[in-house]
Amino acid sequence: MIRSILASLKRFRREEDGTSTIEFLFVFPIIFTTFIATFESGYYTLRFVMLDRALDMTVRELRLGIIAAPAMANIKQSICAKGQLIGDCQNALTIELTSVDTTTWVFPTGAIECRDRGVPPNPVVEPNLGVENEVMLIRACLAGNPMFPTAAFASSMVRSSVGDYFITAVSAFVNEP
Repeated sequence: MIRSILASLKRFRREEDGTSTIEFLFVFPIIFTTFIATFESGYYTLRFVMLDRALDMTVRELRLGIIAAPAMANIKQSICAKGQLIGDCQNALTIELTSVDTTTWVFPTGAIECRDRGVPPNPVVEPNLGVENEVMLIRACLAGNPMFPTAAFASSMVRSSVGDYFITAVSAFVNEP
């Protein structure tokens, strides 16, 4: 009886069946987590770059007076038209336009007030485009969903109460005379 148990243990020690399964079970979660985090951060970066580019192009149009009626809706529409991969832009975008005092060069402090998708500003604020030769700062915030909300990258991001994460972009311009 004991000899048969010892013989079974020796055989068990010599055989290598199932070793690749054990290695797979240890390595696969690490590789899969890395892949998901890379994909999520790439998608987040793509959305940020598209928002930043769209904001810069819209600021150029504002500065040159190409946007005929610079109301908040027209500025938002211009940003959304230029940021092709932004998604539900009209409902997810928040814009803040403020002037910068050139005597003290004090910029707005704190983060832009980002809102969840579809939540209108309270109260509705129309942009103050300033006067000639005034420095204007425009900040945009885009709310979006992570692709993999339980992944390590997405779970470490600052999120709203409904699960949106926020992407912000900032640009400045001087009103032309």
